[in-house]
Amino acid sequence: MRLGVVIGQLEAPGGLAAEARRAEAGRPAGSLTGALFIWGSVDDDAERARREAVAFVSRVYNQDFGPLADRYLLHGDPDAVVARLAEYHAAGAETVIFCPACPPDRHADVTALFAGAVRPRLPGAPG
Repeated sequence: MRLGVVIGQLEAPGGLAAEARRAEAGRPAGSLTGALFIWGSVDDDAERARREAVAFVSRVYNQDFGPLADRYLLHGDPDAVVARLAEYHAAGAETVIFCPACPPDRHADVTALFAGAVRPRLPGAPG
């Protein structure tokens, strides 16, 4: 059985280090995989994606996420989102759990853009 570790949504890529956590726990190599749960928005208009993600997550956590967005949220156009997820992958995230952070009437659009323009470009994505 392989175990996974879900990295908190408020952890930046450098903090992942799934392999280091595996070693600290005394587990054998290859027995632990990293997963990422992250709030975000993707749009061809990168600023719109950022605004939506900040507004949504600010409501969820009842605080202004503007100053934290670039560190802890996934946002931007498809190229920027793919690049950010590549950072998490390099830090050990093999699984991504993407949670759309946008108005309800935009969930379908954001999810479709993520599925069509981001997911196929991620490491290990089915061809």
